Amino acid sequence: MNHSSGPDATHAIVALLTRIAEAVERAADHRLAIDRSLSLVDPEYLSINQAAAVAGLSATTIRREIKAGRLPASDIGTPAHPHYRIAKADLQLWMEKNRGGNNIPPQPQRMKRKVQSRYFSQM
Repeated sequence: MNHSSGPDATHAIVALLTRIAEAVERAADHRLAIDRSLSLVDPEYLSINQAAAVAGLSATTIRREIKAGRLPASDIGTPAHPHYRIAKADLQLWMEKNRGGNNIPPQPQRMKRKVQSRYFSQM
């Protein structure tokens, strides 16, 4: 392999660095566009993963509740690839409705059993 250090090699390095700088600039512009589009998303709505994190449940459970019609959600995707958004207010109502119980853990019931012994009378 011949490593030349003449003007052609310098020109090639400059051209390569220019292409890298342009690619980095395009990536930064793309990132800025993504950030702008995310800032337009209404913070009153959550994705399935966000709703699952808020509710302390799995994304599968949230998706199952949406498909069963028990948790209201908007489908902003396609029929082949649904993309659900859940309103924070709807999630809060659903969580309150499905809270269940009175938050008191069940107490074990202790049953007295009769012990029979051949040496003693019934205890």
